[in-house]
Amino acid sequence: MTGGVLVSLFLTAMFWLFVVGIGIAAFRLGGREERRVFLLLLFTVFASVAVRIAGREDFEAISLGVFIADLVLLAVLVWVVARSPRYFPIWTMAFHLSAVLSHLARLATPDLPPVAYALGEGFWGYPVFATILIGCAEVRLLRRMNLPIP
Repeated sequence: MTGGVLVSLFLTAMFWLFVVGIGIAAFRLGGREERRVFLLLLFTVFASVAVRIAGREDFEAISLGVFIADLVLLAVLVWVVARSPRYFPIWTMAFHLSAVLSHLARLATPDLPPVAYALGEGFWGYPVFATILIGCAEVRLLRRMNLPIP
């Protein structure tokens, strides 16, 4: 195995450990909204991975399937934000919008190095999932104060 493959495997493993940790937090510490948003994000990650594997796509060009999955998730997150009295979905949506913009940057800049597109697309997954921790902290505070969780 080359060094690049090992780095890629390491980063992939770290991402999945991060996602599993966030999932545990969402289901043990969060409320209904944290769980729902986590499951939406997880579904989109699985859909994106499936599209990349099925199409044997690399980051040389925009992945239309992943872009569509990200656009659908963005639309659903806008709907969640519009209906939610909570603040963490706003952050989730905003960070995910940045991921969508990385696709648009790839479209606008065809000579963008593939590694830049890959990093731009992949980076935003971390803060998107991390916003669930903000929601979990809010739920914990509301429980401590004996207030209802909206």
